[in-house]
Amino acid sequence: MLCSRIDHYGIVVRDIKKHIERNLTHIFPQDAIGPIISDPLQKANVCFIYAENGCIELVEPHGKDSPIYEFIEKKPAGYHHICIEVEDLDKALETCSENGQITVSEPKPAVAFDNRRIAFVVGADRLLWELLEAKKN
Repeated sequence: MLCSRIDHYGIVVRDIKKHIERNLTHIFPQDAIGPIISDPLQKANVCFIYAENGCIELVEPHGKDSPIYEFIEKKPAGYHHICIEVEDLDKALETCSENGQITVSEPKPAVAFDNRRIAFVVGADRLLWELLEAKKN
C-alpha cells in the first residue's frame, strides 16, 4: 500500500486572511487556525485549519506566476486537491505513472512540511492529488 494516510484537503482562495474572517471564524476556534506560511517554491501562501479528524489547507497564490493563479481566476475559491502521505514518494510516482496518472509537479521540498518533498499527479478523472513524503524515522 502506497498511501499511509490522508493528510489534508486543499482549497484555493484569493486571500487567506479575508477568507478566514468571512467564512471560518464562526466555524473553527481561533486555536484551530494555524499561521500563514509563505512557500517561495510553490509561489503560494498556505494556512492549515486543524480539526480533530482532519486538516484543511487554504492556498493563496503569490501572484500571476503562481501555478494556482489561473485556478483562482476562474472562481473565487474551490476544492483544489487531496493530499495523501506516502512512504516512498519516488515509488508512488512510478506506480501512479504505470496506472495512467500524469505528474504535473515534480518532487520538491515544501516549507509547510519541514521541507519534506511533495509532488502533484492528475488522472483521467482530472482530480489533483498531492503526494507528501512521509517523515523519516
